[in-house]
Amino acid sequence: MVHDVKRNHLACIIRLAREIMCAIMGVGDTMDEILLALTERLIDSLRSDPDYQETCRLDHAMAADANLCTNLESFQTWQTAYQSVRQYGKHHPDAKHVTARYQEAKTKVFSHPLVVARNAAAQSFQARLDAITTRLATTISPSVPYATRYRLNHKGGTACSTEKV
Repeated sequence: MVHDVKRNHLACIIRLAREIMCAIMGVGDTMDEILLALTERLIDSLRSDPDYQETCRLDHAMAADANLCTNLESFQTWQTAYQSVRQYGKHHPDAKHVTARYQEAKTKVFSHPLVVARNAAAQSFQARLDAITTRLATTISPSVPYATRYRLNHKGGTACSTEKV
Protein backbone atom coordinates (compact mmCIF):
# COMPACT_ATOMS: atom_id res chain seq x y z
CA MET A 1 0.00 0.00 0.00
CA VAL A 2 2.72 2.50 0.98
CA HIS A 3 4.80 1.55 -2.07
CA ASP A 4 1.75 2.12 -4.32
CA VAL A 5 1.24 5.58 -2.83
CA LYS A 6 4.93 6.43 -3.34
CA ARG A 7 4.88 5.05 -6.88
CA ASN A 8 1.74 7.02 -7.79
CA HIS A 9 3.17 10.16 -6.20
CA LEU A 10 6.43 9.73 -8.07
CA ALA A 11 4.52 9.29 -11.35
CA CYS A 12 2.66 12.55 -10.64
CA ILE A 13 5.95 14.36 -9.93
CA ILE A 14 7.48 13.00 -13.13
CA ARG A 15 4.44 14.19 -15.15
CA LEU A 16 4.81 17.67 -13.64
CA ALA A 17 8.54 17.67 -14.35
CA ARG A 18 7.80 16.72 -17.97
CA GLU A 19 5.31 19.60 -18.25
CA ILE A 20 7.94 21.96 -16.85
CA MET A 21 10.51 20.64 -19.32
CA CYS A 22 8.06 21.14 -22.20
CA ALA A 23 7.41 24.69 -21.04
CA ILE A 24 11.15 25.36 -20.77
CA MET A 25 11.69 24.07 -24.29
CA GLY A 26 8.66 25.96 -25.64
CA VAL A 27 8.29 29.57 -26.59
CA GLY A 28 5.58 32.11 -26.04
CA ASP A 29 4.60 35.33 -24.34
CA THR A 30 3.34 33.62 -21.20
CA MET A 31 6.18 31.12 -20.82
CA ASP A 32 7.25 32.64 -17.49
CA GLU A 33 3.71 32.40 -16.15
CA ILE A 34 3.43 28.80 -17.30
CA LEU A 35 6.77 27.94 -15.72
CA LEU A 36 5.81 29.59 -12.43
CA ALA A 37 2.46 27.79 -12.31
CA LEU A 38 4.02 24.43 -13.11
CA THR A 39 6.82 25.00 -10.61
CA GLU A 40 4.29 25.81 -7.89
CA ARG A 41 2.40 22.62 -8.73
CA LEU A 42 5.66 20.68 -8.50
CA ILE A 43 6.47 22.25 -5.12
CA ASP A 44 3.00 21.44 -3.80
CA SER A 45 3.38 17.89 -5.05
CA LEU A 46 6.78 17.55 -3.38
CA ARG A 47 5.43 18.95 -0.11
CA SER A 48 2.73 16.30 -0.12
CA ASP A 49 5.31 13.56 -0.73
CA PRO A 50 5.07 10.84 1.96
CA ASP A 51 8.83 10.93 2.64
CA TYR A 52 8.77 14.72 3.04
CA GLN A 53 5.77 14.49 5.37
CA GLU A 54 7.49 11.78 7.40
CA THR A 55 10.67 13.87 7.63
CA CYS A 56 8.69 16.84 8.96
CA ARG A 57 6.78 14.66 11.44
CA LEU A 58 9.99 13.12 12.73
CA ASP A 59 11.65 16.56 13.02
CA HIS A 60 8.85 17.63 15.36
CA ALA A 61 9.05 14.37 17.30
CA MET A 62 12.82 14.79 17.68
CA ALA A 63 12.39 18.33 18.99
CA ALA A 64 9.87 17.06 21.56
CA ASP A 65 12.03 14.17 22.78
CA ALA A 66 13.80 15.40 25.95
CA ASN A 67 16.25 12.48 26.01
CA LEU A 68 17.32 13.13 22.43
CA CYS A 69 17.70 16.87 23.12
CA THR A 70 19.96 16.10 26.08
CA ASN A 71 22.04 13.70 23.97
CA LEU A 72 22.25 16.28 21.20
CA GLU A 73 23.50 18.97 23.58
CA SER A 74 26.11 16.55 24.90
CA PHE A 75 27.12 15.68 21.33
CA GLN A 76 27.52 19.34 20.41
CA THR A 77 29.63 20.00 23.52
CA TRP A 78 31.92 17.05 22.81
CA GLN A 79 32.06 17.93 19.13
CA THR A 80 33.36 21.40 19.98
CA ALA A 81 35.94 19.89 22.34
CA TYR A 82 36.91 17.32 19.71
CA GLN A 83 37.43 20.01 17.07
CA SER A 84 39.66 22.04 19.38
CA VAL A 85 41.70 18.92 20.26
CA ARG A 86 42.05 18.04 16.56
CA GLN A 87 43.84 21.33 15.98
CA TYR A 88 46.73 20.05 18.06
CA GLY A 89 46.63 16.51 16.72
CA LYS A 90 46.85 13.18 18.52
CA HIS A 91 49.59 14.47 20.83
CA HIS A 92 47.12 16.65 22.74
CA PRO A 93 46.96 15.40 26.37
CA ASP A 94 43.15 15.00 26.26
CA ALA A 95 42.94 13.56 22.74
CA LYS A 96 42.00 9.99 23.71
CA HIS A 97 39.48 11.02 26.37
CA VAL A 98 37.79 13.67 24.20
CA THR A 99 37.72 11.40 21.15
CA ALA A 100 36.13 8.57 23.13
CA ARG A 101 33.46 10.85 24.65
CA TYR A 102 32.76 12.42 21.27
CA GLN A 103 32.29 9.01 19.65
CA GLU A 104 29.98 7.88 22.47
CA ALA A 105 27.87 11.03 22.19
CA LYS A 106 27.74 10.73 18.40
CA THR A 107 26.63 7.09 18.64
CA LYS A 108 23.88 7.99 21.13
CA VAL A 109 22.49 10.67 18.83
CA PHE A 110 22.78 8.93 15.47
CA SER A 111 21.58 5.53 16.70
CA HIS A 112 18.41 6.98 18.26
CA PRO A 113 15.37 5.45 16.48
CA LEU A 114 13.87 8.85 15.61
CA VAL A 115 17.14 10.06 14.07
CA VAL A 116 17.59 6.82 12.10
CA ALA A 117 14.02 6.98 10.76
CA ARG A 118 14.32 10.70 9.96
CA ASN A 119 17.57 10.22 8.08
CA ALA A 120 16.11 7.33 6.08
CA ALA A 121 13.05 9.39 5.09
CA ALA A 122 15.21 12.41 4.25
CA GLN A 123 17.55 10.29 2.09
CA SER A 124 14.61 8.79 0.24
CA PHE A 125 13.14 12.24 -0.40
CA GLN A 126 16.56 13.59 -1.46
CA ALA A 127 16.93 10.74 -3.95
CA ARG A 128 13.60 11.76 -5.46
CA LEU A 129 14.76 15.40 -5.69
CA ASP A 130 18.04 14.31 -7.28
CA ALA A 131 16.18 12.25 -9.88
CA ILE A 132 14.02 15.25 -10.80
CA THR A 133 17.04 17.57 -10.98
CA THR A 134 18.95 15.12 -13.15
CA ARG A 135 16.00 14.62 -15.45
CA LEU A 136 15.42 18.35 -15.88
CA ALA A 137 19.08 19.11 -16.50
CA THR A 138 19.70 16.29 -18.96
CA THR A 139 16.49 17.01 -20.87
CA ILE A 140 17.54 20.60 -21.49
CA SER A 141 21.04 19.59 -22.56
CA PRO A 142 23.39 16.75 -21.68
CA SER A 143 26.11 19.30 -20.91
CA VAL A 144 24.16 21.19 -18.21
CA PRO A 145 25.81 20.71 -14.80
CA TYR A 146 23.57 19.58 -11.94
CA ALA A 147 24.17 18.82 -8.27
CA THR A 148 23.51 15.44 -6.69
CA ARG A 149 22.74 14.68 -3.06
CA TYR A 150 26.47 14.74 -2.41
CA ARG A 151 26.49 18.24 -3.93
CA LEU A 152 28.97 17.25 -6.60
CA ASN A 153 28.35 18.84 -9.94
CA HIS A 154 27.96 16.41 -12.78
CA LYS A 155 28.36 17.62 -16.30
CA GLY A 156 27.75 15.67 -19.41
CA GLY A 157 29.45 16.24 -22.73
CA THR A 158 32.95 17.50 -23.17
CA ALA A 159 34.71 20.83 -22.78
CA CYS A 160 34.97 21.20 -26.54
CA SER A 161 31.37 20.27 -27.25
CA THR A 162 29.89 21.64 -30.44
CA GLU A 163 26.31 20.99 -29.39
CA LYS A 164 23.91 23.64 -30.62
CA VAL A 165 21.34 24.80 -28.13
